[in-house]
Amino acid sequence: MKKVLFITTRNILNTSGELRLIKNRAEAMYNQWGVETDYIVFATEKKSASAILNNIKGDMTIFSLNILKPLTLYNQIIKFKNLVIKILKSNDYQCVILSGIGTLSLVNTIKKYNKNIPVIADIHGADEDIKEFAKNKKISKKVFLHSLYNYSKISELKNLKKMDGIFVVTQALAKYLSKAYSLKAPNYYIVPCALNTKEIDSAAQIEYRKKYRKKYSVSSDEKLFVYSGGVSPWQCIEESIDLFNRLNNLNAGKYKMLILSHHLKEIIPLIKNSPNIITDSVESHEVNKILCAGDYGFLLREDIITNNVAFPNKFLEYVQSGMKIITTPYVYDIAEKVVELEIGIIIGFEKDNVSKLDKFIKSNKQFENWGKRKKVLDSTSFETTLADFIQDYKLN
Repeated sequence: MKKVLFITTRNILNTSGELRLIKNRAEAMYNQWGVETDYIVFATEKKSASAILNNIKGDMTIFSLNILKPLTLYNQIIKFKNLVIKILKSNDYQCVILSGIGTLSLVNTIKKYNKNIPVIADIHGADEDIKEFAKNKKISKKVFLHSLYNYSKISELKNLKKMDGIFVVTQALAKYLSKAYSLKAPNYYIVPCALNTKEIDSAAQIEYRKKYRKKYSVSSDEKLFVYSGGVSPWQCIEESIDLFNRLNNLNAGKYKMLILSHHLKEIIPLIKNSPNIITDSVESHEVNKILCAGDYGFLLREDIITNNVAFPNKFLEYVQSGMKIITTPYVYDIAEKVVELEIGIIIGFEKDNVSKLDKFIKSNKQFENWGKRKKVLDSTSFETTLADFIQDYKLN
């Protein structure tokens, strides 16, 4: 059986978007092509791999990193290097994937001990998201994050050109990396986080629509707007609520909004006791069913590099649900698909965005467009997006 070694500093020991992409991608390689993935993980706290391995196939070795304990940190790094050298000499793996800050420089060690093994960089977004995250932090944290940003930029500049291939989540991210680091025609593999299934069961979705509209007291002729996500500034929840309220006021309070989130404590003050906004927090496996109750899904993002090159996981869930998507032009790949396949509307943050959205809603366009939606799910499925990677490195 073919095997891949995955080395990462990303957070894959807790539920996160990073874990979701990495886990689902590896599972697709195993289920579709029989390719196993083993993991070497750097974590800031010591954790057991046993619970994680219930969700991830493959062996996992965890190295604990604590900069406050230099001797322990040094010993962990030595153990890691010895393990990598041993692994590379064994020739048990057909490919190595490097993912997260601090891992890209390992390409030099890997090529030193096994010059023939392909090394792939796994890039989830632009480094500018580190600076965005630092904006509202304390000075000490801000200094640390800016130092981390500078280190990551230098590491990518030095090491991306040495890679045999690069995983990215969007075409926009590939263009960004090529321009930022003057990369000449690298092998990009555009692999966003796909859904577990690319199928659309329209009959089941009709039943879910009835069930959850009844649960949330939404009548069959009412329009329901949905926001599903957290409270991070880049998710624009305040802008989504404001846009809904202005639209609803324009239509004499006839619309309703459903907010699905695990952060209701922070969200409820933003609602200001609006009788037309419903909130709920549910398990992740129920979200896709609830989305079928909606008519329009909010996916607003601001015009920053982090958003420009991103592929929000929520997009495909909205596509599969049948909702029309309300988004901005600033997530480039998403906006392109929404326009091309006519599955939503692109609006900005200008004052006239309400009238533009209102006109769109009242145009009574067909909602589902199941054929076009299935096309999106097919093109972004791991079966499709990983095919070239599997073939190029003879992993099938």
